[in-house]
Amino acid sequence: MRTQAESRNRYVVKILIRVISNIIIFTGLVLLILVLYNAALGTLSNLVFEGSTDSSLWNVIAIGLSLPVPLHVISIGLLLQKKWLPHRWVKISWIAIILSGCWLGIALFIKLFLLK
Repeated sequence: MRTQAESRNRYVVKILIRVISNIIIFTGLVLLILVLYNAALGTLSNLVFEGSTDSSLWNVIAIGLSLPVPLHVISIGLLLQKKWLPHRWVKISWIAIILSGCWLGIALFIKLFLLK
């Protein structure tokens, strides 16, 4: 049988995990808004590729290389809350982490090795 102090500690840990995961999700949403805002302004290609021209092709490539980071951060924040999410959302967050992680790896490979 649990004591009252143990129950209180479990409750505090539960609240801390939820607060931290919500902060992670909020950070991912802010990053997503920044990427989309800079893409809408057309300045994302200058931020991702130093000294590039402002063409729509480079802007689309910059979106493709920048989007996996906020999506991965949001997915990780969702997965941290898996105890409180419905089973379907846990599956969706796992799939989102795997897909955005692969996309992030490909984007980093392209940025580091192909676009020098």
